[in-house]
Amino acid sequence: MYSLKTSGESPLLKQIGLEKLEETEDLELLTIHESSARIEIAAMKHYHYLIRKGLNPYLAQSYATRIVIDQLTFGHYKNSRMRDETVYSFVNSIAKSMRLFAVKADYNTRSIVADMLQVKNAAK
Repeated sequence: MYSLKTSGESPLLKQIGLEKLEETEDLELLTIHESSARIEIAAMKHYHYLIRKGLNPYLAQSYATRIVIDQLTFGHYKNSRMRDETVYSFVNSIAKSMRLFAVKADYNTRSIVADMLQVKNAAK
């Protein structure tokens, strides 16, 4: 993502089969929020928490990937257009091509809800 943002080019696109996007989109118009240690650590903490609670590792990875994507494309970055695609849809297509997250956005959050209820009941 960094090389795409700074130069408008990346060998990654060819590796994951998205070289046509490089031809059809104006990647020099790609604007995303810089990733930071805070974003990466938050995603990893969520990932490890969900794994400890017994969630499928791929779904935990999907959830963590979604956190990073949402942070990279927050606010005005999300809907800015390159040519035909928005930045958000472009970043999503890269993540899907790399198989970083499940296409379906339904996550099993029962473990999180159970923890929240347990903490709430313990406080009473």
